[in-house]
Amino acid sequence: MSRSTKLLLLLLVLQVGLVAWVQLRGDAPDPFEANTSLLAVDPSYMDAVVIEQQNKVLKIVRKDGSWVLPDKADFPVLRDKFGKFTDKLLNARRSWPVGTTMVAARQFKVIPDRFERRVRFLQGSKVLGEVFLGSSPGFRKVHARVDGSKHTYSIEFNAFDAPVDALSWYDRGVLRVVAEDIARIDLGAYTLTADDGGFKVEGLQGGERTDEEGV
Repeated sequence: MSRSTKLLLLLLVLQVGLVAWVQLRGDAPDPFEANTSLLAVDPSYMDAVVIEQQNKVLKIVRKDGSWVLPDKADFPVLRDKFGKFTDKLLNARRSWPVGTTMVAARQFKVIPDRFERRVRFLQGSKVLGEVFLGSSPGFRKVHARVDGSKHTYSIEFNAFDAPVDALSWYDRGVLRVVAEDIARIDLGAYTLTADDGGFKVEGLQGGERTDEEGV
């Protein structure tokens, strides 16, 4: 075998190897992408989050530097709860995928017509990132797939940490006030006004008095 023939044969082997590597690489994640962020979302650009579960939709928006529920008269959400929720999802890391096809994604319940939660991070009407959360492979873990990808991962998260009922997000702490700071309480049918360390009913007629025990 001549030297040129050996060289051509070597090139052929290298080409076949390269083709095989490319094919395999197409079915599995790039090893250099392992342990990278699941979602490439910069939270500083984010001004809304939408959480879906079946036919229920919850929207949380940023207003005047705080996160509120626009469908509930801009009632504030729990800061710690919202922070933990976004941190867990936005800091979730990619591992080796548990599924690489849309057939597998359906089995893991992470497709548009079959999911446990669908979370979108928005800037205005622009979708910065969208993730489907599905079945749970273990304690405090959930299957997740980013929209536009065929790969399904198992991440450290719990779908119950993304509730769609507004009551779960209410920051009731904003309703706590010191009694001494209250000057007036408007109850609609009547009004109470601060008076000598207590409260009196406003607008009493002659002979009427405040039921102090009731107040």
